[in-house]
Amino acid sequence: MRIRFLKKFVCFCMGLLVLFGSCAEKPIQKTKTPGLYTVFYKIGKADAALVSEVSDDGLTVNMLIDAGEKDDAEELIDKLHAEGVEALDILVVTHFDKDHIGGVPALLSAVPVKTIYMPDYTGSGAAYDAFMAALAVYEGDQIVLTKDSAIDFGKSNDFVESNDFVESEVWISTPKASVYDKKQDNNSSLAVFVTYGNHTLLFAGDAERARQKELLSEGLSHVSLLKVPHHGVWNKGLDDFFAACTPDYAVITCSDKNPAESKTTESLASIGTKIFETRNGDIHVRVDAEGITVLQ
Repeated sequence: MRIRFLKKFVCFCMGLLVLFGSCAEKPIQKTKTPGLYTVFYKIGKADAALVSEVSDDGLTVNMLIDAGEKDDAEELIDKLHAEGVEALDILVVTHFDKDHIGGVPALLSAVPVKTIYMPDYTGSGAAYDAFMAALAVYEGDQIVLTKDSAIDFGKSNDFVESNDFVESEVWISTPKASVYDKKQDNNSSLAVFVTYGNHTLLFAGDAERARQKELLSEGLSHVSLLKVPHHGVWNKGLDDFFAACTPDYAVITCSDKNPAESKTTESLASIGTKIFETRNGDIHVRVDAEGITVLQ
């Protein structure tokens, strides 16, 4: 009898460990506490990141930066719904490559979007044609950015006044040339800076060396988190780019089939950056009065 009881007790304890262990591993998701929440989605070698701010009065604003490929659309929409997102205040399209705009047509059919921001150049290819066709029937605001711009996002956060926190600030750096000798699409990427309190997140699109030089000339400095440009593909300018922004954390949107290049990860590691790759799962980031937390 005693042995049977002990077996049941051990099984019960193991069940509790599994239950609470699995809960502890769950990343930051739905929450009503004030803060800035970002999710980088695992959708292969493609970009889609949801940035949400929850204000001190419980209101939430949602911005999606890029929307992956066409084949990612259904999964992306399901992920947004799983986060409780039924509408987007802002969609930022960093540039017109298929792995950034391919999912937009289906997204616009399934999720209301208030405003779309995009760069000022003409793309090409089937994904771009489908994107433009979707915009032709889209009823929200379309804003083509021709110069660096601050955009409205977020609510005031009085709960952290003592720590000099302010409402979220979103600054978008635009390409400084209309034509690039190489990599026109990638070098036409918008760079999105999201600042919340003392922390800045930089979404660098697929910026290649020419675009990286532009950002350096604008006075690029430390950011808490960098969405590494172009899925971690290496170029000779990345050492200088990483040294300028000295990110505490880096997110690389990649896949097992197309992982980040070793030179890129080695360069980041050499300056003490902690690296996360979406090929290993969704990446959840929280910024609040306590600081910044990154979980996968």
